[in-house]
Amino acid sequence: AYVIGIEEGLGAPTRPDDLPGEGLRSVVEAWFAPWAITQASTLRSWQSRAEALGRAVADRDRRLAEVVQMKDARISALEGELARLHRFLPVRVARAIRRWGLSGG
Repeated sequence: AYVIGIEEGLGAPTRPDDLPGEGLRSVVEAWFAPWAITQASTLRSWQSRAEALGRAVADRDRRLAEVVQMKDARISALEGELARLHRFLPVRVARAIRRWGLSGG
């Protein structure tokens, strides 16, 4: 379409007085208007996709942070429980026996 428009423009009046500046401007605008509209639409589409992707990444990061925080809390609770069990007298005795090599095995 652009090449055809140029060919039409080349076949148009050739004297400088036949096509004033405004006329030339309107012809050029007519050639480029559909392309500009398409490009603007494409740009808006890509911008909306980029914004949606940014929101999806932010949601994923938020969920990941929540999962990490929950796992850290669970690990902390299990470490506390393990420390409590290690202080339990029968466990301390069994560990001491193993350490001293007094086990029958």
